[in-house]
Amino acid sequence: MTGLRQDVFVQSEIYSKLGLRHTGYAPLRQGEGSDACEASERCGNTRDGHVDFPNIRARTIQGEVQDETAFYAMEQIAGHAGLFSTADELGVMCRLLLNGGTLGGYTLCSRATVDLFRYTFNRDQSYALGWQLLTPATAKLYGDIAPHVCPPGEAVGHTGWTGKCVIVDFRRGVYFLLLTNKKHSPVIALPEYWNLFEGDLTSAAKYGNIADLFYRGTLRA
Repeated sequence: MTGLRQDVFVQSEIYSKLGLRHTGYAPLRQGEGSDACEASERCGNTRDGHVDFPNIRARTIQGEVQDETAFYAMEQIAGHAGLFSTADELGVMCRLLLNGGTLGGYTLCSRATVDLFRYTFNRDQSYALGWQLLTPATAKLYGDIAPHVCPPGEAVGHTGWTGKCVIVDFRRGVYFLLLTNKKHSPVIALPEYWNLFEGDLTSAAKYGNIADLFYRGTLRA
């Protein structure tokens, strides 16, 4: 549609216009040092040696997308994985949404477009366009409190496999960011299943519990 590759388009038309210097794809190719990025998996994609295929990464993944499909088949540029950022710059994007698609003189989209992210057209009422809604069905991810204090369409959320969670609450004009690297930990080896990591068992890995703490504080303020 634009004639530009996805990473080039979002960098030139969105991130640079918002003044975001540390948001984008494949940061090592953009001159960022690996130390500027979290480590996302300690033994590459091998699941501590349980998985193998030609050209698999066995080194610590840091500054590269962890997702196998995005890395091996999509040059690290994908709609579902591979975007790097910081808490501050993600906050800018959240405020852009809260402000109806406009921030600091820059307009990404109309308020009507933002509204498409907030309301579902699906049989599964927990999904909207690109986001999940905070319902009892998603309480494990976003907590038990949110469904009771956020009417449908008043808050959206998204998670990432490596340990990320974001909630944008339009009703209260606030947002919640949880940025962990829970998969950068030893694998708990189960029969024929190697996607459970020790980090998955930590308190910070239970997104819903942390989101409940956020809402308790927000409602008390």
